[in-house]
Amino acid sequence: MKQPAMTELSQLLKHCKDLELQKTKLQQQLEEQLSHNKKLSEKTRQNMQHVLDTIMSKWVDAVDTKDDSVKKTFLEGMQRMVQNSAEDNGVWQMMVQASNLYDRQTHELDELRIENSQLRERVQGTFGSEDARMSGEKRKAEDDLERPPAISGDIWADFAKSISSHPF
Repeated sequence: MKQPAMTELSQLLKHCKDLELQKTKLQQQLEEQLSHNKKLSEKTRQNMQHVLDTIMSKWVDAVDTKDDSVKKTFLEGMQRMVQNSAEDNGVWQMMVQASNLYDRQTHELDELRIENSQLRERVQGTFGSEDARMSGEKRKAEDDLERPPAISGDIWADFAKSISSHPF
């Protein structure tokens, strides 16, 4: 009887040893994944911080408020969000989109201002004087079209008659 009990015990010990090895291996994999995730989340936080420092801070600076402490409080809240949340946070995404929209609209407004000033300069240069507006000589109309005198006091009836008398 000692022999079979010894065999069972050795099998049980071998199984425990295998489980411990498997546990150690899984713990190492878990630590590697956690380290990898930490690196990724740190990179994401750095990207979020960069967006906060560049795009959003320009947008906040451009917003008119009665009290500058409102801007400071808002930026502090956004800073906490960068530190404590992920990039897929809905509030963060909306703030990024709002500041990007502001940037786009500011850029488009600047382009329109430049285009407006160029057009004004061109109008002043090209059409600024009577001589600049005329190229060559004015010519007389080849066919002097005379307007028939009004027949009655009803302008719309005269218009209808005038239209119907001209073949197109």
